[in-house]
Amino acid sequence: MIRVINRTSQNPTELKFWIRGISTDAVSAILIEGYNGSTWAQIDNITNSIPASGTTKTYNSTTTPALAVGFTQFRFSYTKSSGNVGFDDVSVTCGGCIAPSNQSSGMLLIQLGPIP
Repeated sequence: MIRVINRTSQNPTELKFWIRGISTDAVSAILIEGYNGSTWAQIDNITNSIPASGTTKTYNSTTTPALAVGFTQFRFSYTKSSGNVGFDDVSVTCGGCIAPSNQSSGMLLIQLGPIP
């Protein structure tokens, strides 16, 4: 499993990122979670449908699933069964960001387990 965590944000209103599955199968999955100050809550779990062409995923108050209020961090976990995933351009738009109002850097990569 590969896990990426962003830096702390204040009042996030939108989360965006780009993904592309490269020879992934139905068991491979990308779990998107938000941290509310005490626990990690699932936002989405992309399984059986990791797009084979580059796709920007967006979560906000009007999307399904919606981005809940109160998250301060986001975590992305890739569970690999087959293939690889391209992951890029993470963007957190928030109401309390210090300029610039888009936090797209400061990611932390954590590897859990071996990479084949």
